Amino acid sequence: MSLSSLRSTAYEWRCTSILWRVSLFRRSRKPQPGAEPSEPLEDARPGPARLYSDYIDSRPSRTRPIDSAERAMSRALYRDPLTEPVRHKLVILIEQCQPMVPIPGSRFNAPAQEMANIAIERMVAVRGDLSLRSHRPHPQILPRPFEDLTRYVIEGDCPLALDAVGAWADAYARLPGLSWLREEERRFLSGVDEILAGTIFAVRGREVILREDLGASVLIDRPLAALITGDPALRGVDDKLREALTELDAGKAADAVTDAGTALQMLLEHLGYTGGQLGDQLKAARKAGWLTGTDTPLADAVDSLGRWIASIRNQHGDAHHGSAPDRRDAELAVRVVGLLVLRFAE
Repeated sequence: MSLSSLRSTAYEWRCTSILWRVSLFRRSRKPQPGAEPSEPLEDARPGPARLYSDYIDSRPSRTRPIDSAERAMSRALYRDPLTEPVRHKLVILIEQCQPMVPIPGSRFNAPAQEMANIAIERMVAVRGDLSLRSHRPHPQILPRPFEDLTRYVIEGDCPLALDAVGAWADAYARLPGLSWLREEERRFLSGVDEILAGTIFAVRGREVILREDLGASVLIDRPLAALITGDPALRGVDDKLREALTELDAGKAADAVTDAGTALQMLLEHLGYTGGQLGDQLKAARKAGWLTGTDTPLADAVDSLGRWIASIRNQHGDAHHGSAPDRRDAELAVRVVGLLVLRFAE
């Protein structure tokens, strides 16, 4: 028996084992007669995550060229393009992070094949390349999209390989008949981030980007997402901050400041401090005794920071007619709001 046949047999055995365990689990969870029906799973799905090629196409040019010292340091610290061991580790991670639940109505006998098919169709739509689509080797044999997807990771150029990884990650939220497999997606993206740690690439939110565009997200954006995405009451704040970060990536500083200000208002409203404007909400918070005693200096600082953000927003935000804010001011405003969420959203 050839090596490829052995691999195919081993893969089929793993898929069959997964389905058998899932079947036993579902039987054990079958409701007893007269038992109250369980509540339906929440089906709040995020919008499609950008694939790497989308991100590169929309990425603004650098404000200054890379000097020789930066280039030399980059070559010394990072490997580019993706090395073979990195690609193989990504494929192993994909194999380890296959969905563990059957997908209703799937034509495939393994959930991983259905998920890979969804990922490849997303790549086809984004790239406009039908040659990526999985084809039947014979009219009576189903295509093997999982094998095609992993082949793109191992053999494709860097953008194609990273598109395959990103499309697989996004597919956790696109499986038909199932709610968003959020925890599985989080584990997968965390593993991708660890594997890419020695490269010029990194994970931000639900997408893969160039490490030079990561900015302060290691310190602020990722902990922010880890803190609030599990709390439905704060999902609006999370979405608004992600919009602000997306606007920063696109070079839209005014839009980013407006979104950051809105996120701060939503946070204060979540804490019970209402008002027509951001300044009114901050006054209501102080009047209600927010951060008193030894925390009073912190309250003064938060009040000042909030008024500063409101000032930037009122003068330069896209809802007003002032000149566009400096990108550095916009980045600071967005991340200050992120820190406030980290501190006060609990």
